Amino acid sequence: MTKDSRHPNAAGSTEPDSSDAAQEKSTAKRSWDKIERRSRLTSMCNAIRYLSKLNSDELRRSDSWTERLLVATIIAVAVLLFTPAKYLTSMIVFWDLFFGTTLLLFIANRFGSLTLLSPKQAALVRDLLISISLLAIFLIIQLTAVFLTIRNIVRAS
Repeated sequence: MTKDSRHPNAAGSTEPDSSDAAQEKSTAKRSWDKIERRSRLTSMCNAIRYLSKLNSDELRRSDSWTERLLVATIIAVAVLLFTPAKYLTSMIVFWDLFFGTTLLLFIANRFGSLTLLSPKQAALVRDLLISISLLAIFLIIQLTAVFLTIRNIVRAS
């Protein structure tokens, strides 16, 4: 007869045996203490490798049109580099609105997936979104500072 952590006691109820529960907790704590954490770089590389192996076509097929729009807008922004100067202002305004709208649609179509996650997973995704947004703001500020510095150097000379 195998010993189960939930067995009938003298009164006939199936309460967990306190000694077994305490032993399981201490064993779990001891095994947790032995686990070594990976470095941040190793964790990041493993996450990137895992995500690159996923085939998004198999996981999600319903929203390929926003992915195509996103690729088209990136190509269109690249085309702006070769636009003649007299058309540049109107083209920038048009493509800026188009690119912004496409990004909003792309992001909005993926927010519904958060309801399928557990609260812990949804909080993790929220934290990732916030940190990536802060990184984007930081990069924009840094690029603006570099641009303004270069512009002032060119004007001074």
